[in-house]
Amino acid sequence: MYAGTSAFEFPIVASVLFDDLGKVAGIRMVTDPRQHLARDYREFWELGTFLRQRFGEPNWSCQALPADYGEQPAGSMFVKNRCTKTLPDAHLVLEQRFLQKKGQQIIDPNTGAIQPQAVESSTRFVMYDAKVSLNASSD
Repeated sequence: MYAGTSAFEFPIVASVLFDDLGKVAGIRMVTDPRQHLARDYREFWELGTFLRQRFGEPNWSCQALPADYGEQPAGSMFVKNRCTKTLPDAHLVLEQRFLQKKGQQIIDPNTGAIQPQAVESSTRFVMYDAKVSLNASSD
């Protein structure tokens, strides 16, 4: 209850986006890795599933993104995608990540301990005014 801002019980950092005239043009939420004690960090990428369901599964345009140099699966999973959807009054952009970062090892070879910082598990969601071009957004 006192862990901070959340969406669907996932800890997030929320932002309000303003246009050049200072008017609210959208919102952004990103899972908050600092709050990994509030929820298992390995689940943060799953917030995207809740958001897709919230705005309806049909009509999302999703693409799996290629691994950047050095990125690899976290265990047996590699999730790196970007989905977009246009509603009558808003554009939605949703990105999910679950992967092992470049140069990192999930298990510390010296101690055998799990290194949570070696795995990126995140969701990033932006919803902004449909008057703004989907390609022109600087989300």
